[in-house]
Amino acid sequence: MDARAKGRDARPSMEEAKRLGAPVQKAYEAYRGMDTDALKKIYERSHRVSDLRGLSKGSLITDILRGEFGDRKVDAWAQAY
Repeated sequence: MDARAKGRDARPSMEEAKRLGAPVQKAYEAYRGMDTDALKKIYERSHRVSDLRGLSKGSLITDILRGEFGDRKVDAWAQAY
């Protein structure tokens, strides 16, 4: 089903993307300063069945952010920053 059919635009405007992405950016910076082992523990808490082999630090951070903020806000953050 098309995103417009659900009643929202497929991509938010740049202003809306920055507004939605601001808290995600703060969390990203905090997670970026952590070591990989700490990120793996955070990831394992929210993903009970997980295989961490092959996941880079960036992938771990993105998956944690998607679990914390949701796909829409993380996608807006990726567009704005």
